[in-house]
Amino acid sequence: MTNIQWYLAHNIREFRAKKSLTQEKLAELAGTSGNYIAQIERGEKYPSAKMVERIAESLETDSSCLFCKPPAEFTNPWN
Repeated sequence: MTNIQWYLAHNIREFRAKKSLTQEKLAELAGTSGNYIAQIERGEKYPSAKMVERIAESLETDSSCLFCKPPAEFTNPWN
């Protein structure tokens, strides 16, 4: 998994948790399946640009925020 994929997976999980959304609820809002959201969060799937936009909109954030490097206390376990 690349750093950008890890940032995306981590940030979706963090934004979702801050909004107290389950993977199923986020999936419903974004028009996809809970399994697909889970796969994205685990870094097993990499969503299309359109899906990133739909996820970001569902999380009430800008899609660019999902690609930002997380704070220093979080480290990428795949590096």
